[in-house]
Amino acid sequence: GQHGTHQTLDLPKISERRGAHKSEQAYTDASQVYTVVKVAVATHQQDAWNKKTNPAFWGNTGDVELKACLSALEALESVDKSLPLPDYLHHLNSAFLVAIEQYRKNDWLDPDGFGVGTLHAIADVLNINCSNSNQR
Repeated sequence: GQHGTHQTLDLPKISERRGAHKSEQAYTDASQVYTVVKVAVATHQQDAWNKKTNPAFWGNTGDVELKACLSALEALESVDKSLPLPDYLHHLNSAFLVAIEQYRKNDWLDPDGFGVGTLHAIADVLNINCSNSNQR
């Protein structure tokens, strides 16, 4: 067979392979992007709740990550979904960068960097935090 990898995981396509380069997603409109980010946030929220059930191991990481998920949702909700796709992605990118910057500036929010990590992981589904930021 052609598909040498038979892992039929019926999960939303959130790349857990952190290092792997995701193919550029071909989004067609803003509402599609919105849904993808929503799913990513929900997945991270679930993960954060799981961490909260084991505070002995995770400390307050679950709480930090839940707050970061809320920041991600605020960023998401702050952008008008009726914008043309390139504008929408641009504004959404900016909103995420602002959220990430808030965490960076306020170390006490996120002393171990889990909040920033969560925001980056969510923003990742858009390929919007491309480190080659030559698209200013």
